[in-house]
Amino acid sequence: TDGQPPRKMKAVVPRGNSRTGSTNSVAAVTMKTSNVTEKSRLIEHLHNGTWRHNNLLALQTKAPVFTANRYRLDFNGRVLVPSVKNMQLMNEQGEILLQFGKVDKKGRFHLDYKAPFTAFSALGAALAQFDL
Repeated sequence: TDGQPPRKMKAVVPRGNSRTGSTNSVAAVTMKTSNVTEKSRLIEHLHNGTWRHNNLLALQTKAPVFTANRYRLDFNGRVLVPSVKNMQLMNEQGEILLQFGKVDKKGRFHLDYKAPFTAFSALGAALAQFDL
């Protein structure tokens, strides 16, 4: 991104089934959510560190490198335009499970994801990057 740091996000998602990689429910939850009941419990697990004991996976955005007055993330050629909305969500081991970034000046974005994300939960995480 040009001069501005990208947005930060933390999320808690159900761990995928070890055989199929699928999840039993869709629960990409970001700090921007407002549904208090279920989501606040997931956020409590994130803050308390109890997510490990509840078959949940905690993710956070990968920190960009600041070089030549720009913040940079390596998208392996998938993202071409700097934007504060560009992000990569990674697990504790540093594995990128979701990446979202701008590809042209027309406002088109790429969204890449893998388990435990579903198309629906990945879209939810990407939409959280926008001021809606």
